[in-house]
Amino acid sequence: MLVERFTFKAKPQCEEKLAAFYKEGIKAERVYISRTGLRNRVALEIEFESFEQRRKFWAAWDTRPGLAAHFQRFSELAENEIYSELWLLQ
Repeated sequence: MLVERFTFKAKPQCEEKLAAFYKEGIKAERVYISRTGLRNRVALEIEFESFEQRRKFWAAWDTRPGLAAHFQRFSELAENEIYSELWLLQ
């Protein structure tokens, strides 16, 4: 099992909105909002059974209708600071 985690820096007072945006928009398995440490952070995790499933998911995501509107809304809620990690679940 692969877990892809993205961490975003939300604009001030936009953490809840950004979390809701990704819970609905990308259907992430888990969405987190930081409460200690770095502030204004939202993380999401998406699970994949294989690298092939992950490749197909992102290929479909990159060509879906409404992608430009998605990134427009994202830019209203988040700073341009994104971290991506791919984990192998043991």
